[in-house]
Amino acid sequence: MSQRLEVDLNAVLVAVTAEEPRILVVEPPRSQDAPSQEPPALPFGSFDPVSDRTLELGLRRWVYEQT
Repeated sequence: MSQRLEVDLNAVLVAVTAEEPRILVVEPPRSQDAPSQEPPALPFGSFDPVSDRTLELGLRRWVYEQT
């Protein structure tokens, strides 16, 4: 039996503006009926160990697909 390996990557994107550090976060989906109770989170995406040779390349691929 073959098992499928699933790995998720988190990205920490930092910027400094007006000498104030900032970290990019994503808001959870909101419904029209009620706001989400989930806090903001770091951006994340999947890593494909078969086609991504390294974690860095996997993260670059994922960011490219999102932008």
